[in-house]
Amino acid sequence: MHTTLRTLIVDDDPRFRQRVRDLLAPEPGITVVGEAVDGMDAIAKARELEPDLILLDIRMPGMNGLDAARQLKTERPEVKILILSLYDLEEYRSIARANGVNGYIVKHSLVEELLPVIHGLERTRQIWNPSATPMEATVNWLGDLASTGELDPDQVGSGL
Repeated sequence: MHTTLRTLIVDDDPRFRQRVRDLLAPEPGITVVGEAVDGMDAIAKARELEPDLILLDIRMPGMNGLDAARQLKTERPEVKILILSLYDLEEYRSIARANGVNGYIVKHSLVEELLPVIHGLERTRQIWNPSATPMEATVNWLGDLASTGELDPDQVGSGL
């Protein structure tokens, strides 16, 4: 049985929200259920619409996306949050990880990475470097498993 991924788009730029909508529209199994313009609006819309996935900008007026992500994950830990940001800064990535965000895409890579990352989130909890080589992706994945306690780092070299 295939379920529809209910998606909320959060960005203060209406043109960018429309661009994301246009990218998602032809994709079977993904439905945009709403849009929000800042962090507080995102929290209100998430309560109302109960999305499965939130595509969230960082820099917005009022409450920023990183603070909104923390509150959204506190209220609904099962929701997947994917940051879409102009800024490829490790500081933002670190805060996003600490706040429970599931992935991060730099906006200039949106066309190439958005759909593969969304589909990747259906199979795993986190995707942090979608442009990574297969070896880097494996190392990141193993690190994610170890950080959640699902994998004992001592087992990695032992063939599991």
